[in-house]
Amino acid sequence: LRLEKNSLELKFRQLMNTNQEVFPRLDEIKIATTGLSQTGIFPGVKRKEQIWMNAKQILKYESSKYAPSILFGYNNTGITGFQNITGTDVYYGPNSRFSYISAGISIPLFFGAQAAKIKAAKMMVLSQEKDLMAERQVRQVAGEQAQKSIQTYQGILTEYEKVVLPNAEMTVKLAGQQLSTGEINYVEWILLINQAIQSRALYLNQVRGYNESVIELLYLNAK
Repeated sequence: LRLEKNSLELKFRQLMNTNQEVFPRLDEIKIATTGLSQTGIFPGVKRKEQIWMNAKQILKYESSKYAPSILFGYNNTGITGFQNITGTDVYYGPNSRFSYISAGISIPLFFGAQAAKIKAAKMMVLSQEKDLMAERQVRQVAGEQAQKSIQTYQGILTEYEKVVLPNAEMTVKLAGQQLSTGEINYVEWILLINQAIQSRALYLNQVRGYNESVIELLYLNAK
């Protein structure tokens, strides 16, 4: 047990990337699932959705270059001095203003290069959509499996905490009393204690499985 404990402590230091002796703080042996997304959208899926939406915006922008552009302008200017208007000199003062409106249509003439850009943008949209669907499927299945596993372990742990562990505690207490009064011998006491220890060990093994399932859900929520 001591060798196994030392090995686990070494692995923990490697995980924390330190040479100092560090130990995990044990407030609760079961990891809490508060705030975890269990059936909703995971961060990894949200990122894939954003990339897909960006690709669609690029396609929309490139496609818009095919459409004619409508040009419209308004100008207001002033002229000071004499101007020859139909053969007659006319004087315009500082307060004289002239306005005019310009309008037109711009039509693209060269489509080859733009068509290639649109084709590339469409391929990018399709590619990102496939990545999104694959990511969503993987995350959803993994999330559902982790959640089902957590629920299964929670039921098992509840049974242990309500029945098995109290019985084990009672077994240890009664075995000690019976040994002290001579009702059982030392070998019988050892057998009873081993049964209680085995029950606790099985409980801790179930806790480990539960925590591993929660860690999987944490992993899905972090990516």
